[in-house]
Amino acid sequence: MVVTRDERFIPLARKYFDLADLVEIMKRMIGSGLIGGKSLGMLLARAILKKASPRWAERLETHDSFYVGSDVFYTYLVENGCWWLRRRQKISTFTSRKPPRLGKKSCTACFPLTSRINLRKCSSTLAIPHYRPLQQPARG
Repeated sequence: MVVTRDERFIPLARKYFDLADLVEIMKRMIGSGLIGGKSLGMLLARAILKKASPRWAERLETHDSFYVGSDVFYTYLVENGCWWLRRRQKISTFTSRKPPRLGKKSCTACFPLTSRINLRKCSSTLAIPHYRPLQQPARG
């Protein structure tokens, strides 16, 4: 399955997504890997509504989302020195420990060049202005 490995979502994805849905998701992917859980939830909710009643297909707006693949996201974390912070953050959600803060570090980080180019293509499609020039991430 290209959208999840989560055992709770696989039966829903099989029931509500068809091949055309999966192809459309893949067309809007930046990089490769799986899409995130929130994106998957949004797409599943739309698919469930559309299959529940044709009336929903007429009422729902066409979505214009793009999806950052998990491979791009994890490369971003590794290249910017955030991997272990993210791991501790995920682990702390299962324990009573306070999670580490990723905010400041992730706000000053950069995506790899190929990912930035693909993100630019998406922002051009959506007519979003470019605020930062394509620059190499700072190495340190």
